[in-house]
Amino acid sequence: MDNVMSTFNVNVLSRFEVDPFLRHSSLNIFFGQGAMWLSAYGCHQTTVQRYCSLSSYKKALISMLLTGPLVASAMFLTVLAGIVVFANYAGCDPITLGLVNKKDQMLPYFVLENLSSTPGLVGLFTACLLSGALSTISSGLNSLAAVLWEDVLKDIPYCRSLSENNQALIVKIIGFVYGLLTIGMAFVAGSFSGILAASLVIFGGASGPICGTFILGIFIPFVNKYGAIIGLLVGELIIFWIGIGGLLWAPKPQPLEYSIDECSNETWNFFNRTQIIMNQNIITTTPTQTMNQWPDKLYTISYLLYTLVGAISTVIVGVLVSLVTGRSRLTEEMEEFVHPCFGYIRRKIQKLKRENDYKLTDLSNYEISKNRSGNPKHSKTSSKVNGNQNGIYIKRNSNISTKNGSNNNIPKGTPC
Repeated sequence: MDNVMSTFNVNVLSRFEVDPFLRHSSLNIFFGQGAMWLSAYGCHQTTVQRYCSLSSYKKALISMLLTGPLVASAMFLTVLAGIVVFANYAGCDPITLGLVNKKDQMLPYFVLENLSSTPGLVGLFTACLLSGALSTISSGLNSLAAVLWEDVLKDIPYCRSLSENNQALIVKIIGFVYGLLTIGMAFVAGSFSGILAASLVIFGGASGPICGTFILGIFIPFVNKYGAIIGLLVGELIIFWIGIGGLLWAPKPQPLEYSIDECSNETWNFFNRTQIIMNQNIITTTPTQTMNQWPDKLYTISYLLYTLVGAISTVIVGVLVSLVTGRSRLTEEMEEFVHPCFGYIRRKIQKLKRENDYKLTDLSNYEISKNRSGNPKHSKTSSKVNGNQNGIYIKRNSNISTKNGSNNNIPKGTPC
């Protein structure tokens, strides 16, 4: 495998450049997929619903900690499978030979060609694909139906007056409709050149801004509702603009180097070698378009970073809008919805302010007492000074008279 990797110049995993326009690199995979899984396991209703089904917060935290290494292992095995498939077909490309039509068909073709000799492995591979897809789709459909009912339909008086059986029936119908839409989207996805890029455009456009909204609410407590809503909408628009523009107008990515020089003689018995070599030369000599001018260059952002870009856009817009429209003030009732450190900081600041107020009150009492003791004119109408955290109060004598001789009736405790 090392020989194949060096021969065909496959250095994707050794790239550590900080370049968001580089389609594949180690840093883009780490930060992009990290943001995607942070959103998936921290913000999505499908996972939060599972956390809420547990009996305690501790169990939910344990389940999340156990899921992290499993997801990382699955991602590692996915990358490893791609490398193995490339190493196997780098010298005899099935797409060039016409055995498969799309890159998404490479892995099933690899399984069919190399594992079919062992009874049961092809069926096991198919069962794993179907079980994984069905478990994800079923939980997603149930979550969509539950959210639509709880957040929209339940507030309608007619739906609220229905019996529990009828309400359950409506939720099932909603899930069935979403299932039909999913099947329709599957046919639409078949027209894309690559399913992975298209799915990450949709996933990143939805997950990134949602993750950014959660970050605003938990870690930036001065953000108000206008900042959160506008930041969410702007983040959605930015990602869908970049993603759809990348699918429609961006040049096709440069594929990895491959050849058909290592195909066996048995393989060439089934193909016209001259015609295939001519087709390969036409493909390899086609000039690759580049987009180096702004804003067209935005369409070349790595699809792995869509979730991260959406989250960052939402946070920036939300903060700016909140600063313009008026910051939200963190109160004691809001502390349970933000990170605990902000509640600690708020209480610490309030404590320092109270101590500072006490010091200012004592200093003011001292200055007033000093001035009155040094001025004999005020000896007959001396005032007793009281201080508290709300301000300085002076108790005046009630026998102070005005010019016409009547009492001034100044209440005790009048603010200074």
